[in-house]
Amino acid sequence: MKEGDVIFESEVFSHVINPDIASQVVYYCDKRCQAGGWGAHKVECNFISSVKPHVPPPTGRHVIRTLIRLKQGGDKEYEVLPDGSHRMFDTLMTHEEDIKKDSVRVEAFAYYLKMVQMCFGDSSYTADFVFKVFCRLMINSVEINDNMFRSIGTGLYLNLRNAFFRIIFI
Repeated sequence: MKEGDVIFESEVFSHVINPDIASQVVYYCDKRCQAGGWGAHKVECNFISSVKPHVPPPTGRHVIRTLIRLKQGGDKEYEVLPDGSHRMFDTLMTHEEDIKKDSVRVEAFAYYLKMVQMCFGDSSYTADFVFKVFCRLMINSVEINDNMFRSIGTGLYLNLRNAFFRIIFI
């Protein structure tokens, strides 16, 4: 392996980029990402507009974006792992019982569930289904950094084997 070699590459399943100063809500890294994200953002945008001047927190937006992705066929998408097996969203670990014991995360979930209900309507998703999505995001998402290693968002990649990993630069 030499300097500059790509050691890992994956398409993001769902993500949220931290807001920029101008929009305070949605930011895209470039025009290609903006065009690719429009399908999910048009649903999200209606919700964001309805709660102005409030700005929905990134984790709540990530839950909403993931639900949109699942509804648009993401529930059937998979990544092939190095061992040849397939990983889908619903096969990701949830650690539900551990999260249920964490009062801070339970309180956060209650808030995000209200956001989901405001965005999609009260009867669109069961609380149990949204909780499983929330748990999968809490356990399997990773920080997205720019080229200066500043945190710019959070993403979920189906083909990461573990939630924690380290990249060493030599």
